[in-house]
Amino acid sequence: SSSSSSSSSSSNCIIDRLGAIYLNESLADIYFLVGSQGQLERIPAHKLILSVSSPVFKSMFFGSGAQMLNSNEVELPDVEPDAFKSVLKYIYTDELAIEPDQVMSLLYIGKKYAITELESKCVDFLNTHLKPDNAFMLLQQARLFDEHQLSENCLEEIDKHSSEAFASDCFLDIDRDTLKLILERDSLGIKELKLYNHVLRWAKCECERRELKCSRENLRLVLGNDAIERLRFPIMSREEFAQAMRDTDTSLIDDNLIVELFLYFTFTAAAEHNSSSSSSYSSSSSSFDQQQSSTNVASNKCDTLL
Repeated sequence: SSSSSSSSSSSNCIIDRLGAIYLNESLADIYFLVGSQGQLERIPAHKLILSVSSPVFKSMFFGSGAQMLNSNEVELPDVEPDAFKSVLKYIYTDELAIEPDQVMSLLYIGKKYAITELESKCVDFLNTHLKPDNAFMLLQQARLFDEHQLSENCLEEIDKHSSEAFASDCFLDIDRDTLKLILERDSLGIKELKLYNHVLRWAKCECERRELKCSRENLRLVLGNDAIERLRFPIMSREEFAQAMRDTDTSLIDDNLIVELFLYFTFTAAAEHNSSSSSSYSSSSSSFDQQQSSTNVASNKCDTLL
């Protein structure tokens, strides 16, 4: 018990001492120039402390052919200063306060410098805060960072709460590859007509992002044939398809395919009608045969009584 108490006290003391030199130029032997020119910050750090927390930093500072032998400054234009300072605080003190507006930046830094514990904490935070209205945004980020399990969780959330997820602003911001991934799914909890309308919304926003006129040709251009082909028009009803195609200026398929699909719906409806009529006839015929049989039995009984 005494030994345990002494170890705990020593650990706290070490953390306190490391915390005292966090962002402190005392004994600093490396400086990070973090951020873009508009918000550039020069942040002091200590190579030894960074190296025991990150194999990437260790290789940079002490590996064979180390990059930093002749310089004590590292430029990080792709990192936000506040996020980088939060990561340093975690390295020095084991303290980490993750905020929703900063978690992606923290995950990026964790991935960049292979700080696995930081990565895990960020992914856990994202899984905990996964909701229908942010599922598409987190899905795209999870794919970017190659976080397979988080991607699967996002897809399941979209399947379960499709209407809310597709109605969110985040859906309109996803890239085309993520859109194609979604259109491949058979498990979405949304009717194909509503899905078509959401895809049309996305295409219109993409035209605006590219500063293109929102014409039929440009809508098809930004989506691409490989995305449009994933729309399952045949599982719509004839009425739903007609509603989807009512505005010819923004329809996502060409006129020839529209005609072919209308013919498909017409023939399918006719076939179903014929099948229904045939079934009805068979049922009526069977009923008639039963009635005729009953009549014959009754007639025979009458003959016997006579």
